[in-house]
Amino acid sequence: ILKTDKDIDTVRLCKGVTLVEHDERAEHESVGDIGWGLPWMSHTEDTYNNENTGKGVDIYVVDTGIRTTHDELIGRVRTLYTYDDLPYATTGPVSPEHGTAVAGCAAGANYGTAPEATIVNCRIDFMTSTILKALDRILRDHLDKPDDRPSIVNFSGSTLSPIMGKFFERLT
Repeated sequence: ILKTDKDIDTVRLCKGVTLVEHDERAEHESVGDIGWGLPWMSHTEDTYNNENTGKGVDIYVVDTGIRTTHDELIGRVRTLYTYDDLPYATTGPVSPEHGTAVAGCAAGANYGTAPEATIVNCRIDFMTSTILKALDRILRDHLDKPDDRPSIVNFSGSTLSPIMGKFFERLT
């Protein structure tokens, strides 16, 4: 952690450093009512039609952690990164249920858009530095796959971080 302007200037002058910024908390986005999303994605009023199951796809959920014992997710969650070495917590400054809800929307057995996808838990505390560490792990994990399985990254937050913007620009 850099504590003085001199420390920051020293890092800025290092070869390969393009940007230095303060570590900030990203905004946590809420999840809507359960059940409205699937019909909406199918452009219907009350049904969901999807022939794609997500089999062979990794969905990286960058959020508050995933409760792996949830009925919708059992047996399909692996943990790649946690900022505090816990896969999930029952209390905290942001909704501890949010990551599980997001994973359920993405890949829940009954209510998810990709019910056969593998869910990859990446638990963060919504600080820019932690998010970047998780994204770095995700990128390495994706590139190290022994096959060409597709990956999806979900981050249910928002930030004005220039570094985060550059990271996602490079991925596209």
